[in-house]
Amino acid sequence: MGTPRAGGTRSLTAVAAAPYVLALIAFAVVVAVVSGDLPDELGTHFGLGGDVDGTTSLTAYAVGALVPLAGLGTLFAVAARRGREARSTRFTVVLGWGVAGFIGYIFTAVAIVNRGLSDGTAASFPLWQMGTAAGVGLLSALLGRLLIARVPVPEGDGMSPRDTPPYMELRAGERAVWTRTAVNEVVLTAGVALAAVGAARLGLYGWSPFVLTLPVGALLTCFGRVRVRVDARGLRVRFGVLPWPEARVPLDAGEALVREISPLGDFGGWGYRVRPARSGVVVRGGEALAVKRRSGREFSVTVDDARTGAALFNALARREKVS
Repeated sequence: MGTPRAGGTRSLTAVAAAPYVLALIAFAVVVAVVSGDLPDELGTHFGLGGDVDGTTSLTAYAVGALVPLAGLGTLFAVAARRGREARSTRFTVVLGWGVAGFIGYIFTAVAIVNRGLSDGTAASFPLWQMGTAAGVGLLSALLGRLLIARVPVPEGDGMSPRDTPPYMELRAGERAVWTRTAVNEVVLTAGVALAAVGAARLGLYGWSPFVLTLPVGALLTCFGRVRVRVDARGLRVRFGVLPWPEARVPLDAGEALVREISPLGDFGGWGYRVRPARSGVVVRGGEALAVKRRSGREFSVTVDDARTGAALFNALARREKVS
């Protein structure tokens, strides 16, 4: 693989960030135009029927829109810049364009539906608005695909293995199991905090939209900690204390390797990730156990002591094949 050219990397970064810059400009222009006709408190949170169930000041709403747009733009630009495989990088850019179109439309449309109202609680945001946002997101993604096709995407080094596939020797009839736990402290802490806030709100005030932080926090807690196991049934990955969902790779699927993974560069982020020709459970960056399937696809999970796990997987697979 070649080393990325500086010019190509700059062009790629610009294309990845462009939809968020455009969304920021569009939002700022619309808010500047309609600000004189907006109520003191804007209707900014809507139920399924489109009626307002939450209001926010214009300043708070503007900050609440500009920060995520700028943050997501930075995230997608960095992910594209660090991309180490051309097809996956193009996918990241197209996804970023789609997300920018979707959320950019929603942020801007919410300001528009409050125009001319003396009371933000009278605003309405029916479901067809969400359908329109989805359509804008799709058109934006298509535009991103057209643009990225015209930009040379540099190839990086890819997810190169540390060395040749590792093996270990097992005696006839010997049973062996390898298991490790991988933790993302930031995600785990955020999950516990959100779950605690949701539980407290439920206990003190009963049902409210804030109670939704309880299941969201519980989900983050599960995905912030994964258990990895290699045994006679192959590679298994479980999330938190849950028995399901479980990712499985049988011994006859392919060969195990040790990879060095960059979450943004290789997968565009953290969590359970799917990319062209690869998927994986990415809790953090660094060492990962990967199984390269015979179909050409690859499954990876970031975990310490991946070499031992890969060596055992290969040894068990070889013994099963011989028997």
